[in-house]
Amino acid sequence: MMTELRVIKNRKAKIRRKRIRRFTTLGILAGIFSFAIYITYVNSNARLEHLRAELEYYQTIQNEVMLSQRYYLNQIVRLEDEEYIAMLARQRYRVSLPDETVFRIINVSSDDSSQDLIDDTLEKYYEYD
Repeated sequence: MMTELRVIKNRKAKIRRKRIRRFTTLGILAGIFSFAIYITYVNSNARLEHLRAELEYYQTIQNEVMLSQRYYLNQIVRLEDEEYIAMLARQRYRVSLPDETVFRIINVSSDDSSQDLIDDTLEKYYEYD
């Protein structure tokens, strides 16, 4: 009976060791799998943030292009008007009609913004949208 008891205890001990090894192996594999999923998530999240920033950048560029396109389309419409062309020529070449007085606007800054000022003034008088 003693030997049978030892055999049963040994079997139980072997079964317990097998279970511990299985759970340990399963725990290690679950940990490795969880770590791999976490690294993939972090990399995906970083890539997503990068793509969002890139999308915002390209949307900003698209908005700027759309604004300039609208401006140039507006200029095309304006340049089809002979009165606007005549006014533009008078402003740029400082020529006046017989009953017209031309005022020269002097800009103090050294950049070429005086032409922009003239263009802005003309845009106020000729609104084509």
